[in-house]
Amino acid sequence: MEIDYTVFRENLKRLIDSRGLTIKDLAADMGITTSTLTRYIHGYRTPELSYIIMLSRFFNVSIDWLVGEADDKSSGIPQKVVEVANLYQLASDSDRLVVDAVLDKYRKVKK
Repeated sequence: MEIDYTVFRENLKRLIDSRGLTIKDLAADMGITTSTLTRYIHGYRTPELSYIIMLSRFFNVSIDWLVGEADDKSSGIPQKVVEVANLYQLASDSDRLVVDAVLDKYRKVKK
């Protein structure tokens, strides 16, 4: 089965716009060159799997959705995790600080 990179490009553009990012911002955040990301978006270059994985992780969407194989951005992600992520997005800055403090406790335990 072949990936429809047209859908990938459209979804990637939609994600960039929804975050209010520029291509330059996203490239810097991901540690790739602006020209590489521009080539992916305009279809001049096919992204390697490692970049697709990086993008799906950065935007917290499923790879299946990003490449057009699923209609749900969170396909394969447990519903409880999706709910927490959605509620976190709605939280005020001060509430996010509280949540981040709790999560930091578990990040330290994980190491």
